[in-house]
Amino acid sequence: MGSKINILLAGLILMYIHTSYVHANELFQEDGIFPNQSAEYVRTLNRNASTEADAAFYNPAGLAYLPKGLYVMFSNQTLHKKRTHVMDYYAIEADFTLNIGNIDNPVQPTTNSSAYTNRPTGSLESDNNYFTDITAPAMPNINIVYRDQFKGHEYAVFYSLGIMQAAPDVMFPRGLAVIDYGNLAVGEVSAKLVAFPGTALETTQGPVTQYTYESNVAVRTEYFIGNTIGASYKIIEILSGSLGFRFIYGMGRQTINVKNATILHENQTDPLGLLPEENLFINNSDWDIDTEYSGFGYGIIAGLHCQPVKNLDIGLRYEYYFPMILTKKTNKFEVPAIIEETGMLNIFKDGKANPDFNGGTGYSAGNGEKEFKGTYPQSVSIGVAYSVFNWLKAMASGDIYLRQQVDLDGREKDFGIAYRAGGALEFLLNNNIRFSAGYSYYNPGIKNEKRDEIDPL
Repeated sequence: MGSKINILLAGLILMYIHTSYVHANELFQEDGIFPNQSAEYVRTLNRNASTEADAAFYNPAGLAYLPKGLYVMFSNQTLHKKRTHVMDYYAIEADFTLNIGNIDNPVQPTTNSSAYTNRPTGSLESDNNYFTDITAPAMPNINIVYRDQFKGHEYAVFYSLGIMQAAPDVMFPRGLAVIDYGNLAVGEVSAKLVAFPGTALETTQGPVTQYTYESNVAVRTEYFIGNTIGASYKIIEILSGSLGFRFIYGMGRQTINVKNATILHENQTDPLGLLPEENLFINNSDWDIDTEYSGFGYGIIAGLHCQPVKNLDIGLRYEYYFPMILTKKTNKFEVPAIIEETGMLNIFKDGKANPDFNGGTGYSAGNGEKEFKGTYPQSVSIGVAYSVFNWLKAMASGDIYLRQQVDLDGREKDFGIAYRAGGALEFLLNNNIRFSAGYSYYNPGIKNEKRDEIDPL
């Protein structure tokens, strides 16, 4: 009878986790290529019709309209952003009594409480928020262009180096809601199960009254560096074309660590004395995940630039990327066995068996895969710039990303079409001083139900 109850318990927990715990499977950030590849972009947010050195990234065909000479544009940016998210108990019953605290100073239960205390505050007003501070002190990029003419043929060659995407040591000091959610889901299901129901021997663990841990931290690091070389050529006076090749090196790492996680159940009914006299502690909810990856990618960038009249520039750019295969290496993988069984964490496994997992039984959900795809989507970009006066220029840009039409091992189904659109006004006080006002709106295309706090789009 005891073994049947254990099998039932495991089966019901597995079903519960499958239906309610679906987000802890992020290893690779899906946001795509950063648009801020020059300080000029940060100033205007619209550079798809550029005819300056940063056109090596935004509008390569426009380089054919530069005056002859050598151009070097170096930019460095710093970034700081705080992001927050809140635990969403959409599958845990409303009367679920919960307190989370530091294990050295556990919080005493209070009815219908969801207080989060004794954790880093991050200057948050509420204790039930999770947060991360994203800081990138240096995000450099460089564009080098040589513009010349040979036997009446006007051309430019260019090189562009920049950070395609990055997550520089993004730390979640309070951990992630999705990790706590998984642990609590196990605890709640076990609390609801009853042994020998309807008999005098009926036994239950009772409700969860406390969930504590010593530490709970997640860290993501990711760098994708792009190198682009190419040339542009003026076909006729009003039209030029360009072709470029982009090589991308990418690497990343995701760690998740929950230490000394403990779930406390209140003993309500136990006529056989099967449970501890006062409380039951479950100490199998620790996490120690450490997975890194690296790989290469390649892309083709083609462009056209039209200058039908002197003051009007129109740029068009198309980007196509070949499959980017990223290779994983799992340094550590220790998670609650019942959550591993769901397969939702297989993205962190590198294809190698781990016979030591779960007390020597190995993985239940398989060994994962050594490789996964991180291919960038095809994109079409257009830009328009018009010099209204010598001191005023208006510009607009648009980008479309075909995210659902790229092979990402099925993850492409999580996306629709992504797009970016905006406009700007640039004021030229003299040849050396400019200022501008710009606006840009970006829809990353990911479906709302697929958004995840660990993937800070």
